[in-house]
Amino acid sequence: MSHNASPSETVSLSTSAIYWALVAVSCLQLVALLKFIILDETLRDTMKLTIKNVATPFNFLLLFMPLSNSSIYLGILCEVSAQSDAAFKLALLANVAGALLTQLIYITYIWLRGEPIVEAAFPAAVPYLRLVLMLFKLIFGVSLIPTLLTFFNLPVPIGALLSINGYLQAACGCCTVTFDLFIVVVFVRYLKSISNSGESGVAIVDDKLQLIARYGIASSSVGLSMLAVYGACMVVDDENAYVILLQTVFASFSVVWVILFCMKRSLHFLKLQKKGMSSATKCNTDKVRQSSSFFLSTSKL
Repeated sequence: MSHNASPSETVSLSTSAIYWALVAVSCLQLVALLKFIILDETLRDTMKLTIKNVATPFNFLLLFMPLSNSSIYLGILCEVSAQSDAAFKLALLANVAGALLTQLIYITYIWLRGEPIVEAAFPAAVPYLRLVLMLFKLIFGVSLIPTLLTFFNLPVPIGALLSINGYLQAACGCCTVTFDLFIVVVFVRYLKSISNSGESGVAIVDDKLQLIARYGIASSSVGLSMLAVYGACMVVDDENAYVILLQTVFASFSVVWVILFCMKRSLHFLKLQKKGMSSATKCNTDKVRQSSSFFLSTSKL
């Protein structure tokens, strides 16, 4: 006897398929990153595969982001299929911890890359901004506590802890959105200042910072656009629309990683380009010196 899936079962199956696909994307991202770090960035450039060359802060951050994204996706999958209270709590912990870690990695990566731009635009504000970022990290850390408390037999209903968790997650989202807004404003101002100075004929362009600014604006724009999607997700009544919007928000984490990875690749190739230009300049300088010395020696004769 054939069995036709109900609408709710269809939503569950399609949701599972999409989240498994996102897990697969995260695995491919890890493979692509490791290939780039080991082959392109290390062996082909320095010819030495050492811990110092590989274990950089930027590599670690980009490495852990797909892992934290996978934690989100697997947590959601396990929440749906959890057969016990303990399994549901573990899945919830994986989901919440992954979301917090992804946001924290993103903020840290963009800040480390873009701090020179911030120093150029608002030099006096940098120490205060570092304190704000420390406050953000504290909020992210505290946000994990309600989820951890669900594992203990406390006289507090689990529903209340989950509500507190929801509010803290919203606070973390506000931190990320505030950071995105700040980054877009500062980076756009930096690029505009370069454009204006170029028109006046006195431009001093740092290609590296220009690349960071452009990619930073792109990644922050994705985050800000997802704020609107998440807002729609909270007010929509249709179950299918809610699921699709929520999947879009979580899938954007992988899109942001792609932008940050492209930033890394572009900076690497820019470094190689400058190294090639400096080598060519040095070679031409040596030729000029040799020609000059030859001319001087013949003139003495």
